[in-house]
Amino acid sequence: MTVGRIGTYQKNTEVLLDAIKNINLLDWKVIIIGPIEESFIPVVDDFFLNAPNLKEKVEFTGNISSRELLDTYYAKSKVFVLTSRYESFGLVLVEALAHGNFLVSSDLLPAQEISGFGKFGELFPVGDSQKLASILQSIIDEKMPLPSKENIIAYADENYDWSVLVKRLYELLESK
Repeated sequence: MTVGRIGTYQKNTEVLLDAIKNINLLDWKVIIIGPIEESFIPVVDDFFLNAPNLKEKVEFTGNISSRELLDTYYAKSKVFVLTSRYESFGLVLVEALAHGNFLVSSDLLPAQEISGFGKFGELFPVGDSQKLASILQSIIDEKMPLPSKENIIAYADENYDWSVLVKRLYELLESK
């Protein structure tokens, strides 16, 4: 799964589409969530024209404004993919972790930290669709064992849950 402004320069969605063409998805499905840039629609059309067998495997949902529905997608997903060229922080990575998703992301500083420096994610060079395809195929083929959803959620709670962080900050301030 990926979530973002699909087709923008920053989000680099074409890297995900290029990777998907080189993967045997087996029984996996790719969900792409977010508003699609008008200029990117021909890219999507061309993708399905050249890979009609992927119509049943790759779903573009468009924008999802319902938090409950978006949470349902996160909860069903095992892997979250971020192909961005740059991110200020990568809030979607924390959202994905909070739902137990393993992170596969462009090698950006926020992704390094949020993934627990590789413990809960795998990074690939920005724009490298071949490396992304290789990582995803390893996950699909179960050659790369994923941490349990429970362990990923526990890590997210410990490191990114606002109430835990505020309590920790309060205790630090009180100890001074």
